[in-house]
Amino acid sequence: LEHAARYDDPYADFALLELERVMNEAFTFFNEQLSTLPSMMTARLSFSECLSNRPHVKTLRISSRFGWRMIALLESFDVYMVRISDAQFKAQITRSEFEKRRFETIRKMESVLHQVLVHKHSGLTRSDMLQNTAKAQKAMEEFGPVPFEVLEGLERAEFAPVIKRAS
Repeated sequence: LEHAARYDDPYADFALLELERVMNEAFTFFNEQLSTLPSMMTARLSFSECLSNRPHVKTLRISSRFGWRMIALLESFDVYMVRISDAQFKAQITRSEFEKRRFETIRKMESVLHQVLVHKHSGLTRSDMLQNTAKAQKAMEEFGPVPFEVLEGLERAEFAPVIKRAS
């Protein structure tokens, strides 16, 4: 998506805008949900954070801003899932509350992943759209119209790449 958006594909720009929207919603959701969990400290007790005895270490090679945002989102997802598992184990939340929270969290993450997977490469540029070429007409039939603000480049994702226009 980022590569296509860099080369002036309005459908890729629109997809990045939508992806950023669902990612921001997921970040907000995870932060709000974390704040509703019981404290790991009471007046006389403090609980240590549940950590893996043998954490998996993986070298990441990511060359896109949205890739890094996705890794940050996966980390937020992981932290939240560990916290609710820990809270349920320590009898701070019930099994049904744990299952409800787990289900909602997985659904939120699936909505982000779905947004990544539904985009199909159009191979167009804004110039093709403005000239209303046959390729652009076919893409509009297949993918639908691009919002005016996106087509004109007025509205773009915060982390969208700079457009490289063909000379």
